[in-house]
Amino acid sequence: MIKIETYFFINNEFIPMNRFKGQFDDIDYIEGAIELTINNKKIISLKSWDYVDQLWAYFINGIEEIQNMRNFFTYFPDQPVVLSFTLEDNDFVKIGTDYDGEIYLSVPKKEFISTVCSEAEHFFKHMSNIVPQHKNFWNEYLGKIKKIKGHNSTYDC
Repeated sequence: MIKIETYFFINNEFIPMNRFKGQFDDIDYIEGAIELTINNKKIISLKSWDYVDQLWAYFINGIEEIQNMRNFFTYFPDQPVVLSFTLEDNDFVKIGTDYDGEIYLSVPKKEFISTVCSEAEHFFKHMSNIVPQHKNFWNEYLGKIKKIKGHNSTYDC
């Protein structure tokens, strides 16, 4: 089971994205976290917060890579935390990070792509409503998600 939740970091507090009703101090640097849990084990926690909009973009870039049968490796936007998606075969991908010690877990590729796409789409649509000034960026990534969904109909994003 894969669970993903998005939080904004506002006034030294993590606020779930769906509960946030305010404005950001700086719409070019939106702080927050993506909490990624696989089989009840946290791969990414609130401790590794960063620029959450950029981190979501990195996730979608990574999904594009594994969908095209390439491994993906990047650092978080503003800290030296590794995020990797490594293909194990046609059906599984190993998700890894090194924030709080190295953590790697394998998941079914189809489930991972579907879950990430669904949550990312929710995030980018939400952001287009609360930060319309960056609608080109949000729309770019919504377009990438649409393309991922169209690439293979088995990914029910």
